[in-house]
Amino acid sequence: MDKSARSKRRCGELSFHSEARMMTRHNSLKLFAACVMFMSLASAAHAQQPTTQPPDAFAAQHEQAAAQNPEGVIFMLRLADGKTQFRQGEIIRLELAFSSSAPGKYVLNNRSYDRSGRLDMDNFHLSPTDGLVDPLHDYFYESVFGGFIGGGLFSPPELKAKPVIITEELNEWYRFDRPGKYQLYVTSPRIGRGYFDIDAHPLVATSNTVEFEIMPAERAWLKQKLTEITQALDGQGKVKDQARRARCRELRFLGSEDAARAMVRHYQGRDNECDFEYDFGLIGSPHRALIVAEMERQLSAPDFPVASGFLQTLALLSFFQQRPAPLPPYPAGNEAQSTVWQQAYQARREAFNQVTQRYLERLTAAVFAKDKAARAVSLDTLLSNASVPRGQAPPATIAQEKTMAAALTSIFSELPPDSQSMLLEYRWRQIGSPDMLPVLRRIFQQPPQTNERIRDVALRRIYELAPDEGRQLILAEIRRPQPRVGIEALGLLPEQTLPEVDSLVVERLANGKDSARAATPEELFDDELFAALIERYASGAVQPQVSAAYEDKIGRVACRTQTPLLAYFLRVAPSYGAKLVEQALTARTDTRCYESEFTNLAGLHFGSALVETAAAHLDDSDTVVVAQAASVLGGYGGTDAEQLLWARLAQGHERWAGREKELSAQQERDLWTAQTQVETALVRALGMGTSWLTDEAKLNRLRQLCVTKQCRQEVENFQRQLNTSISVSFGEDERIDDASVAQYHFQAWSDLKDKVAQFPRGTSFTWQAFNADAPTEARFFNELKAHLEAHGLKLVKPPPDDAR
Repeated sequence: MDKSARSKRRCGELSFHSEARMMTRHNSLKLFAACVMFMSLASAAHAQQPTTQPPDAFAAQHEQAAAQNPEGVIFMLRLADGKTQFRQGEIIRLELAFSSSAPGKYVLNNRSYDRSGRLDMDNFHLSPTDGLVDPLHDYFYESVFGGFIGGGLFSPPELKAKPVIITEELNEWYRFDRPGKYQLYVTSPRIGRGYFDIDAHPLVATSNTVEFEIMPAERAWLKQKLTEITQALDGQGKVKDQARRARCRELRFLGSEDAARAMVRHYQGRDNECDFEYDFGLIGSPHRALIVAEMERQLSAPDFPVASGFLQTLALLSFFQQRPAPLPPYPAGNEAQSTVWQQAYQARREAFNQVTQRYLERLTAAVFAKDKAARAVSLDTLLSNASVPRGQAPPATIAQEKTMAAALTSIFSELPPDSQSMLLEYRWRQIGSPDMLPVLRRIFQQPPQTNERIRDVALRRIYELAPDEGRQLILAEIRRPQPRVGIEALGLLPEQTLPEVDSLVVERLANGKDSARAATPEELFDDELFAALIERYASGAVQPQVSAAYEDKIGRVACRTQTPLLAYFLRVAPSYGAKLVEQALTARTDTRCYESEFTNLAGLHFGSALVETAAAHLDDSDTVVVAQAASVLGGYGGTDAEQLLWARLAQGHERWAGREKELSAQQERDLWTAQTQVETALVRALGMGTSWLTDEAKLNRLRQLCVTKQCRQEVENFQRQLNTSISVSFGEDERIDDASVAQYHFQAWSDLKDKVAQFPRGTSFTWQAFNADAPTEARFFNELKAHLEAHGLKLVKPPPDDAR
């Protein structure tokens, strides 16, 4: 079976499949049209399963594909351990071995995962195809999510004579519902002639063919295998970490009814290694009706914690059981039919939401009869599924949420550590109240062993609820020989300098303790935090001691220690600090800190000394440094910096005009050092500069100075965003998550106000706000309206139907 019609990349998921993914924002909607069109086309391509090919046709197809292999590439497929017989439900492990008889000619995309949950890169061709099932087909191609976040990190090795091995498990893509003998070969677009070329122009290689046999799974074997798995997961000698994940994957693919029941029983939201496997295992099981019945029973079971992922998987399986009609292909280019299609999609989505709501109501009715541990997880699930936007919920719903939040507060410690962190960090609005102070104090003093970093957020929330108490805790931590929290919490105090930090600096440096001796990860963290405290609170009075300890080490210490020290020197002695920044930028042998020093420093201190240093490096011999310098000038330079950037872009245009192919070849060889990186950085700095307004005329000039297609596309993207609509998205605690106008984006309210004041007098702006209650939106709107009117500008709200 050929799965080449499947998507190689997935779009932004509009409804996420775990608790962390449920915090969607309006920005996701920008990907909607592309996602639904792409997914509908993929679904249509898979609507009909291919029929079994005659053996000679399969062999001919393989021979034709193999003849197209890139010259010198060798792609060998092996069954791991030489095994050729497998029972149904047994994992079929494959080894994909890539090598080349022409070393240095090719690189390999060695990605082993995808953020969507399944890597659809390699195509598996099987014969016969009767009895083959993609266990996750309806999840990925006929679902209600509109698309998925795709992609993943990889580091492409150069192909040489020694093979690079990639291991995959065929069960991820196919379930064998019929025993028999099978042939398999793989086609893979993992080959490229350079790092950039892998994605832009991948080369497809075809493997050899292997044969294997699928045999029926005897009841005795299934029972024995399930016993081994459950003992490993639950018994006295239960395994941990990756070994545990491997056992959970065995359970996921086993395929028996008892295995399905075991997955339901284990899916409790407490196992980071295995919950993902249970999720996909339940969706991909051939026993969906049994699973739905078992999961429904657990909703009201007193001892069963209903996690958010569990409930959404149940809703999805129940929705699939209704056998909803598949969506037709997306009618691209036909606006009228597109509207009809989107209405059909919304109806499908609404049907799923109704299923979910029914299960939420059943859980709400049962939650207070559950045991403490089960009740805590289930309450968290109910709160995480509160879907009515702030300011729009009816009083009864608000009262119910407050009741559940209060109940959760009293048993907060029963939650898994990761769920505690999620609530404290990202969903604080739902539970934040003085009643949480005893919980926060307990977490701060004795955090869970598996998540000690939760102490940081606990201290931040204590400081928010009880500032005096929080201040004393912060000062006590600063005085500790090894503080237990990071600078994000320790740096909360309003003072610019603290005598306690000056005393700490004098004492520590007098004892000869500095970053040169750091060796272990703990020592490195300690030294990084010490440097961060110096940057945040130390006064100029201790500069002589800090200089004596660190001046000759600049350019050699760890980057996360060096940057705050340089920022400190720039703050208390700008000229001296600029000299040390120059020293750090020219030291290019011991570390690679120079490649990111400009932008890292700008995040801590962006005075005139740093801007002047950046201007001096616009002609640096290193393209990465030039790009960083341009970024600093665009973000923090004044109007004189704009002229420097225009001059540098014109200089590059004069040098490279007519040589676009040469620049593209550079980029394919090494994206990191290519001159195209300089061009892109200059265009972004000019197009989104802080101290000037880049209007249509300037964007046209930018486009004329572009040499590469990539640069022109960057400018065209700016041009498409030219408008006077102000969009503000709010996060927790009335914090601005994102604000934008035209091509400009901000995380600070003051930055937005500064930018709109640069527009010509008489400009009229429209207002859009997301995720804000009515009083919050009104306050921010009125403040911005008054600010704009003071500059001869206007701000209006669009009609209600268009505002959200």
